[in-house]
Amino acid sequence: MNIRTAVVHLCAAGCLQTAAGQGLIDGIASNIENAVRPAQSAAESFFGDIGGNIASAADQAGQNAASMASNAIANANSYQEGQISSELSSYHSDATG
Repeated sequence: MNIRTAVVHLCAAGCLQTAAGQGLIDGIASNIENAVRPAQSAAESFFGDIGGNIASAADQAGQNAASMASNAIANANSYQEGQISSELSSYHSDATG
């Protein structure tokens, strides 16, 4: 766009604003906003669902990790109890043997 065309566009915009008032330009801006709003809403909904899915997956991963840690602790405790019981039995049989 050359300078002459830019000046003509600016003058035309100024004339429209002067002749029709700010309402015409506000109406055009409002129409553009109304046209864009459904796409914006759909995008927010789409990314909101993705965000919800990520949060849900992270929550599930956290629950799985906590469950695995709990099972590991329970298994370690069970093993230690078995070892202690075995050692006590061995000690008792040596003492009475």
